[in-house]
Amino acid sequence: ITEEVFKDVFVNSPLKRTKHKGMKRNIEFLKKAAPQESA
Repeated sequence: ITEEVFKDVFVNSPLKRTKHKGMKRNIEFLKKAAPQESA
């Protein structure tokens, strides 16, 4: 998701306070913290 899309989607949302950079940081953290599936 681009920063422009983020601003458009979350225009009146509390998530806007986190900002695009903060959301990307949180998603990366969750991806690393999530248990890995074994094949």
